[in-house]
Amino acid sequence: MQLEEIVPDLFYRVTDVFDKSTLTLLQAQYWNKHTWRELYQENGILRHESHCDLELSSLLEIQKWIENKLSIQVYPNSTQLWYDYPEYINHMHVDGSPNLYVNCQIYLIDSENKDQGTHFRVSEPLLFNGKPREDGLMEHTWYSVPYEVNTGYIMFKPTEYTHGTKYPVTDQRMSLYQSYRVTKEPSTLW
Repeated sequence: MQLEEIVPDLFYRVTDVFDKSTLTLLQAQYWNKHTWRELYQENGILRHESHCDLELSSLLEIQKWIENKLSIQVYPNSTQLWYDYPEYINHMHVDGSPNLYVNCQIYLIDSENKDQGTHFRVSEPLLFNGKPREDGLMEHTWYSVPYEVNTGYIMFKPTEYTHGTKYPVTDQRMSLYQSYRVTKEPSTLW
């Protein structure tokens, strides 16, 4: 597994997350997607979602890396598998649950459309003579990692930073999603 800093202390690209046999085992989970929970967006585009009960050593490595980065213990929420159908788009948002202090999403298949990954926005005040402008205008910079098999991101503070998919899924999008909280007991707010 390799990590690349995209936005210091906020957004990282992670590659070569799972070994080949684990990746194959994860991909095989999608044979049963028709039995998973169905989530529809307002436009009727479907996502299937399921909990993943596999023991994944790579996620333990990621958790240890996060704990070293934050210098505190984090607690994993349930691991989920997501299957997004063509035209699915996860509109730009900030997460609302205090259970989501760090998000990690790993893409499990390749696609010709490398743009269907998650995008992350950093907003900073525009400066005038070295100080924030009085009108409060902000400069927005977007970051993402390409949608590639066995690649994904680690995002800190998803409740403070806008993220989502800027472009719809063109064929299919399969990913593993793992979030972490900083409280031992999860909040009831999801």
